[in-house]
Amino acid sequence: MCALALLTLVFLFENTGATRIRLLGPEVTVPVRTAPLFTGPVGALCGACAMRCRDR
Repeated sequence: MCALALLTLVFLFENTGATRIRLLGPEVTVPVRTAPLFTGPVGALCGACAMRCRDR
């Protein structure tokens, strides 16, 4: 668990550049370290929908 926290901190401090993201809407420019905050929930929602459809 401690190694995961350390790797997360390294990722956050090393990735300070900006990137463009277009995800189901307008294109936004965000720092690389905040990109998972946008794409993570969308991916989780898609995965939950896929699992729900598979169970039917």
